[in-house]
Amino acid sequence: MVMLWTVLAVCVGLLQARDMPPWMRWQWSILLTVYVGYALLNLLLQSSFLERWGQFVLQLAMVFVCRQFLRKQEQETAYKWPKYTRLVVYLAMGMMLSALVANVFGRVMLAKFFGISAVFGLISAQALTVLVQLLFETFYLHWKPANPTAASPRSWISTASGKASVLHYICWRHSPGS
Repeated sequence: MVMLWTVLAVCVGLLQARDMPPWMRWQWSILLTVYVGYALLNLLLQSSFLERWGQFVLQLAMVFVCRQFLRKQEQETAYKWPKYTRLVVYLAMGMMLSALVANVFGRVMLAKFFGISAVFGLISAQALTVLVQLLFETFYLHWKPANPTAASPRSWISTASGKASVLHYICWRHSPGS
């Protein structure tokens, strides 16, 4: 399972690397390092003092990456960010801060749970963003030859009347006898 998530994270990073600003590539590589660190810490069966310090370092790195991302995102205007990017990063940073507090007070498993959830959440959100982009581009590639005069599929989907839907269009366009 860990290998599957690692392959997913690397593939998403490679797919998005061309479009990412240079500073975001560094942060993505740090996020991957934190993920691999948590995956390695997950192999430990017995919690130890070394594991607590390892988690502490990974949690500080992740909070630093989230804070830097939020700071740089405000300054970056050329890159178009998905709508809920700030919310997801704030949620991940909050979970990492919770993990940090739990780790300081000796709750190692709770800290591990919060930390892994935050890292997986960020990777999953990025993967979901790539999936939605691929689906929209695929829909556009299939839709554009059928409607060469229309401006974009989004203008067709969000009509003012609200009667047109993607399912209605697909069923109407490919129904037998039409």
